[in-house]
Amino acid sequence: MINIIAILEVKNREEFNKFETQAIQIMRSHGGKLVAAFEPDTSFSSDSDGIEVHYIQFPDLDRYNNYRADPALAVLPQLRSRAIHNTQLYVSDKVKDYA
Repeated sequence: MINIIAILEVKNREEFNKFETQAIQIMRSHGGKLVAAFEPDTSFSSDSDGIEVHYIQFPDLDRYNNYRADPALAVLPQLRSRAIHNTQLYVSDKVKDYA
């Protein structure tokens, strides 16, 4: 299982929603799942205005790489550039159990 945390700096919410709707459909076609998406509560989070956090899973690295290389995703960069200022990705196939 591949676990991904994406921290997105949204610059246009309407364009972001359009982009995400299309990207999620492409992600699902590769076995990806958006487990959770949220905007941090600014009263509890520092410097979080315009931030959205996504927790995403893929069954394996090959499917994640296939999603990233999908030609359908490659036609979305203009929409993405209008929607998102910056993205930080954290990708791992290692899970720690502190229990």
